Amino acid sequence: MINTSDIRVGQVVKSKAGRDKEEFFVVLEVIDDQYLSLVNGARRKLESPKRKKVKHLMITKQMVDLQPTSKTLNDSYIRKELSRFQEA
Repeated sequence: MINTSDIRVGQVVKSKAGRDKEEFFVVLEVIDDQYLSLVNGARRKLESPKRKKVKHLMITKQMVDLQPTSKTLNDSYIRKELSRFQEA
C-alpha cells in the first residue's frame, strides 16, 4: 500500500477515481498519512486545492519545480507543466 512518506511536494499524480478520473495533478501539500492537497491550474487552482486520498491516485516519478526561478508560482505555470503529461 502506498503511503504519503513515498510522495514529495511537486510530484505529478494521476487520479484513478472520482469525477476527475484520468486527470493529472501536482502535489501541493502532504496533509497526513492518507490525504494530499492537489492542484492542476485549471479546475483546481492554487487558492482552492483538491484534497484527495492517496489510494485514489496513481503516483508517477515525474516532478514539477514549484519554486520556478524568476517566475512567481501561478496557475498558468502549473497548467503549462502538466500539459506535457496530458498529451502523452
